[in-house]
Amino acid sequence: MLFEKAFQMAKKDGLHVTMHCDVDQKDAADHIHEAIFTVLDGHGTERIDHGLNALDRPELLQGLEERGIPLTLCPHAYHRRQATDVLFPKLRKLWELEGVKWCVNSDDPTYMHNVWIDGAMEKVYRYCGMSKTDMVRLSRNAVEISWADEDLKKLLLQELERFGRENCQSGEECN
Repeated sequence: MLFEKAFQMAKKDGLHVTMHCDVDQKDAADHIHEAIFTVLDGHGTERIDHGLNALDRPELLQGLEERGIPLTLCPHAYHRRQATDVLFPKLRKLWELEGVKWCVNSDDPTYMHNVWIDGAMEKVYRYCGMSKTDMVRLSRNAVEISWADEDLKKLLLQELERFGRENCQSGEECN
């Protein structure tokens, strides 16, 4: 809530409001609660960067779903601090929640062993047991929750659809 006035000014000026709620930090779930239910006079932020600790409290997952607040997650950054068998089941659980939308981002790649989005996506594909269909959907999520203008989003989504048609194994739907 330290930035409430700045958030309100940004919103008034037509800017998007994203809150950074880092993973496994002190009071992480409380910060996510603020982002969903308190900021902007209780309307909540438009997107949360990180926010994986929403899994810690059912009401946070419900709030994300009901308010349509997506998450941008950085699996490689979290993998530096969490074991594979701890982190990736969390991501898979979040993936299986139909109403919570998230995408893969990279977090300060030059400080994270030079792992960019492609490397983070590869980890999710491998350790979460994702299908190619899942990866296309994950990429679609990234476009849909970006702040790009609608014309650019439409072009990118068409390109993803074309990519999915051309690159999925026979029998696997990519749409």
